[in-house]
Amino acid sequence: MLLEDELIDGDGLLQALDYAEQNRIPVGRSLLALGLIDKEALAVYLEKQLGESLVERSMMNHAQLEDAFSRAQSSGTTFGQIIVRLGYVKDEDLAEIIAEDYDLPCMHFHHINVDPEVAGLISREQALNTLFLPVEKDAEVLTVATARPFDELTVSELETVSGLKVNLLVVPEHELSFGIRQHLPE
Repeated sequence: MLLEDELIDGDGLLQALDYAEQNRIPVGRSLLALGLIDKEALAVYLEKQLGESLVERSMMNHAQLEDAFSRAQSSGTTFGQIIVRLGYVKDEDLAEIIAEDYDLPCMHFHHINVDPEVAGLISREQALNTLFLPVEKDAEVLTVATARPFDELTVSELETVSGLKVNLLVVPEHELSFGIRQHLPE
């Protein structure tokens, strides 16, 4: 799709694949690190992948997909928020599909024990804007609840800030937003 949509060329893709393998990072993060794609273009590409995944699972049809993309672009709202708001997909189902597509665990927020000190690694505003909330850490790993595991830039920033490898848990967006407000008061 990256090549089909002319977001990068074949040489760029090979360079990104090599960089990803050498640094053991996802291809999306290598594309960003190498400056081959910007965050917005990568987000649109990943939303299209998610949309196609939903169509393949018969959870949406192509007309709904095009309608949701159009509304997302004109409103500045994410594709995921639009399809949930329109009732095409339930928030919980969307989280499960995203988790499955990214081979990550999916949990309801109330099952997560949030360490207040760890949650405070980022501001409430950052957490609400990115939909990432650090919930626990050990000597080597920072565990982060998110509704957007495809946001490679935020993952990279969290790894840089914490000095730890980031492991992600996918959580339904409305539950995560509530949890952020609960654990990071104004």
